[in-house]
Amino acid sequence: MLPSNKVREFATFFYKLKGALLAYEIEQAGVHPAQWEKKGAALFTIKNIEKYGELRKASNRILNWLSKNGGFVFYFGKEKVAGEISLSSKGLYKSILRESITRLNAEAEVRGKDMLIILDESEEVMRKHLVEQAGYEMFGGEPRRRIVEPPIQAESHLYQTLQCADWICGLLGRLSAYELQPENYTDFEPATKYFRERLNRVAVRSCVKKSRSR
Repeated sequence: MLPSNKVREFATFFYKLKGALLAYEIEQAGVHPAQWEKKGAALFTIKNIEKYGELRKASNRILNWLSKNGGFVFYFGKEKVAGEISLSSKGLYKSILRESITRLNAEAEVRGKDMLIILDESEEVMRKHLVEQAGYEMFGGEPRRRIVEPPIQAESHLYQTLQCADWICGLLGRLSAYELQPENYTDFEPATKYFRERLNRVAVRSCVKKSRSR
């Protein structure tokens, strides 16, 4: 989450950081750096985290920038336990979006600011359901008055801010998997060692809920 007057500055910062960190891959791709993206799940492999100090430094620079410029990280999720519950991906996404809007609206109230939420583009059917769900939250029995519009979807390869959000999601995936099920994800421990404490300092109203079925 970024203050609106800092969005352009952050996009420029991330664009330059990405270009320096992944210069070789960008050159090989033959695509303009503004439209070239590296998915967070592919970037934050445990091998990359342990092997490349430049990646750890770049990640910490992003978190430091947010902290110094009035931004913060927000995330909310729910643990899925294989074989225990059959969950619709659509229903799960809507449930998580509903809770996320509630939490973000509460933070916006505290700060006295309005918010616009931008999501990575999804399939057309899912997009319709997400916008509908957001509308129910914004104008329902307890209106979320700080959310100025239902979430807008955009293509991540065209937006540096969305690309950065995807990087943070890739990192969070490793952290959450290890913390919720360390017995199954022992290899992910280095992610916690390098990033958990620093990420906690810039995260607001964030968590991944454990499954009760465990």
